Amino acid sequence: MDERLLHETKIHGTVEFPFAVYLGRVPEYITAFPRHWHEEAELIYVTAGRLNVSVWAQNYLLGPGDIVIVLPHAIHAIEQAQSEKAEYYNIMFNFSLLGEDRLAEKYLKPFLTHEKNVNCMEPAGSELNLKLKPLLESLIEHRNDSYSTHEYLVKSNLLMVMHLLNQHCVETGEKDLALHMTYDRLKPALDWVRLSYAMDTPVQYVADLCGFSTIYRLPE
Repeated sequence: MDERLLHETKIHGTVEFPFAVYLGRVPEYITAFPRHWHEEAELIYVTAGRLNVSVWAQNYLLGPGDIVIVLPHAIHAIEQAQSEKAEYYNIMFNFSLLGEDRLAEKYLKPFLTHEKNVNCMEPAGSELNLKLKPLLESLIEHRNDSYSTHEYLVKSNLLMVMHLLNQHCVETGEKDLALHMTYDRLKPALDWVRLSYAMDTPVQYVADLCGFSTIYRLPE
């Protein structure tokens, strides 16, 4: 797996309606998408074949019907499973689409501040998977007209997705919280390296950007 970390800044959907669904085929479209993060939540739904997905430091091998839940800012990657083919959908949306009111503060913000977490992998047939599957299939079915005639349907499905994630959320453990917070602190340095890779940048400068010493090691 490529060890680079990329901050994906592409707008998924539109500024007014930040939602998009992408069809992925491995290896026809890509064989790997390196480790990266973005502001949007992402649901990866495999429809055929087998696919490797990593979220934070955990690797998952997905098969048909499996779902991976990627919360905003989570480090994740997609890679071909050996020489196997796969087809999958990426469903991406920004929490801002669901509102920025008291309910968002109560139900969405804890996922951004790492107070709440979810089990990233929901295998086909699990309780949460069975509840999410019809919502994801509806979002996929209406992906081409999501900005014209089905905005309310899309938004209602996404609200139901977040309701289910709140119903099945888990508190972030100390080890996971330490890892997440460490990566959060590293992101300014990673952005600097991405934008200034051709410059001769002292290690001390990069360490100062994220508040670490030059000999700091990530938690195991």
